[in-house]
Amino acid sequence: MLLSIVIPAYNEVEILPNTIANIQKALVNSAWSDQSWEIILCDNNSTDGTQQIAQQLGVQEVWEAEQQISKARNTGAQQAKGKWLLFIDADTYPSPALMNDLWNTIDTGSFLGIGTTIKVEGGSKWNQLRMERLNPLMRWLNWCGGAFILCEKKAFEEIGGFSTDLYALEEIEFIIRLRRYVRKVGKKFTVLHRHPAITSGRKGENNLRAFYRAAASTTLSICWLLLFLLLPKSLRIKGNPKHLGFWYNQRKTEK
Repeated sequence: MLLSIVIPAYNEVEILPNTIANIQKALVNSAWSDQSWEIILCDNNSTDGTQQIAQQLGVQEVWEAEQQISKARNTGAQQAKGKWLLFIDADTYPSPALMNDLWNTIDTGSFLGIGTTIKVEGGSKWNQLRMERLNPLMRWLNWCGGAFILCEKKAFEEIGGFSTDLYALEEIEFIIRLRRYVRKVGKKFTVLHRHPAITSGRKGENNLRAFYRAAASTTLSICWLLLFLLLPKSLRIKGNPKHLGFWYNQRKTEK
């Protein structure tokens, strides 16, 4: 098996069919069409029938009871058979052109980690600007968000996967360790930008409550990340999803 695509999902029954269909379309219409691949959906304790979606669409389904994106990604990766792991968020998908870029980059033999910039579809204009404004910074810093990350499975295992002490911005800490590892073994990490991954702007409602929730969750997650990176391991403060409602409580409150 060459490629395992891991999709963490919590109560994503409405969006998953479109996501998985577009991922499959990108694979069969790109250089990956003749390669072996699998799609693994990690159901992160959903209550909306997400498990049935996996069965209907013919993708592998695994269960992670603790609601945390790091745990969901790690659990999916544990079941993966591929040489390469591609983590894609439940509301994100690549175009065939992006998958071709991914293949061509891997084929050079120089890279063990690859990310991408993003293009936001749907949602409010302010949320689109909030998310896409980071694209130039991603290219400059050679860093990316967690919506679309590929790495060699061996590298993933060597660095211990995603940290379960973080409930948000865990991808930043993961990429720090991944970049350190790839430099150590004489390889590289890069961020693709010609064909951004397409992601949803659904979480950015255009109202004061949404502004506050996004600002509060982002500020807290940045503080927790900085403390995690700067403090000795014995003094680290583990994040709490109860205070990160922009990511963890939103779909509960929308019901």
